[in-house]
Amino acid sequence: MPNIEEKINQDMKAALKSRQSMTLSVLRMAIAALREKAIALRQGEKIELTDGQVLAVIIKEVKKRKDAIDAYLQGGRRDLAGKEKEEIAILNKYLPVQLTDEAIANEIKKVLASANKEELNNFGRIMGRIMPRFKGRANGDKVSEILKKILSS
Repeated sequence: MPNIEEKINQDMKAALKSRQSMTLSVLRMAIAALREKAIALRQGEKIELTDGQVLAVIIKEVKKRKDAIDAYLQGGRRDLAGKEKEEIAILNKYLPVQLTDEAIANEIKKVLASANKEELNNFGRIMGRIMPRFKGRANGDKVSEILKKILSS
């Protein structure tokens, strides 16, 4: 089974052959971001990105587009916001399925059950223990929001 980076390259070639300009453009931008990350990480020799590193780059690209959507909507540019939404849909194909709020809450409760009293009073420390469990499967803002609800109840 090909890794995520190989899958992106295969899909880019397919988009090129089938003349899907939007998909081709988005995948080229993603590949450029992956190359940039690989260059930043290497120290002399060529480096292969792990699937985790590839996911982190894709998540970052999705976040950039979500921020752009907010800016476009504030500026009254629904056409450009729509284009960004299409790009997010293309990138989401390479991300794992996102967890539901209920699944996130259940996972948070498991971590809280094993936390000591000192950790429960330190929101940052708890988030530090929780977030690795959601790598690529949940938005940090969503996890933070659910954690705050659980801690306040």
